[in-house]
Amino acid sequence: MKLLRYNLVQAGRKPHSLRHTFGTRLGEAGCDAYEIRKLMGHSSITTTQVYVHPRQMRLREAVEAVSLSRGHSADTRKTGTGD
Repeated sequence: MKLLRYNLVQAGRKPHSLRHTFGTRLGEAGCDAYEIRKLMGHSSITTTQVYVHPRQMRLREAVEAVSLSRGHSADTRKTGTGD
């Protein structure tokens, strides 16, 4: 553990940054917030939110996946029928 800490510090990173990376990667792998909370050992989902940083591209992909799964293109939704 000391060697890992030393190498992180030498690279300009703090050991705690690994928790942020872990939380973010779990989210990108498809884990939901409650799964991430459990894996990170948090009692509160609010604490978990501090560690998960979704990338803009991942957010866009998530919206497109929902839009496409309903048979709509993300940029061509024109009806106001509430479907």
